[in-house]
Amino acid sequence: MAKNNNLGDFLKGIADKFRSKLGTADTINPQNFEDKIDAVYEAAAQKAYNDFWDGFQQNGKRTNYEYAFARWNDTGTGEPKYKITLDSNSTDAMMFCRNAQITKITADKYDFSQAHCEDAGYSVNGHYNTFFGCSNLEKIEDAGLKSGYYYETFRGCAKLHTIAILRFNKATLITTYCFTGCTALKNISFEGTVGKSISFLDSPISADSVKSLLDHLDTADSDSERTVTVKTASKTAYDEKYGDWDAKAAEFTAHSWTFALV
Repeated sequence: MAKNNNLGDFLKGIADKFRSKLGTADTINPQNFEDKIDAVYEAAAQKAYNDFWDGFQQNGKRTNYEYAFARWNDTGTGEPKYKITLDSNSTDAMMFCRNAQITKITADKYDFSQAHCEDAGYSVNGHYNTFFGCSNLEKIEDAGLKSGYYYETFRGCAKLHTIAILRFNKATLITTYCFTGCTALKNISFEGTVGKSISFLDSPISADSVKSLLDHLDTADSDSERTVTVKTASKTAYDEKYGDWDAKAAEFTAHSWTFALV
């Protein structure tokens, strides 16, 4: 803006700049300049947000997130603009992601239901370690697990305390390492049928979480041994609240389940 010694023209020139930046023809009075400075800043921040995520997520069309958020320390980009729906590789998608703004997985922003392997060798489809070490992740609204093998999916998520819905079907396999290092995980509500071994080796899951798990264990006969691993403190909390651990253990032992306390 050219130098102008006339105060009125000078202020009009500033107002014109605001109108240009904000894309408006509205009257802007000097007493509103402070608000308009904030508006210009917010518009620039929104443009930066849109430019980043439009490119990173291919305008919402990206499906392969292999290593996409791995080792992210960025805290200035916010949450993803578009819903992340995995149709292909999710290997290490959020491994060691340290973005302080990604604290929860919500159904409107994330669909990781395909984040599993097709075989026990973890080689088919390559979906593993999806959230391994995602250090600021605190809550998952719906894990939506399907049939397949979940290997180290949530390992090392030390702040993860709640999985509001942990869906299963009989073919879902949670490996020993899936929740290893989830030392804050207490609150889990199960849905579906847990048909294969499951371990909460490091997680102090609550009495209600244990009850929810027991309520969803498969009661059909099985030719394979199946193990539920929970902490002794979780078993004690359950027994103090519901008082029927021994009866439940006997019931499920008849259907090839064993219980390991750690």
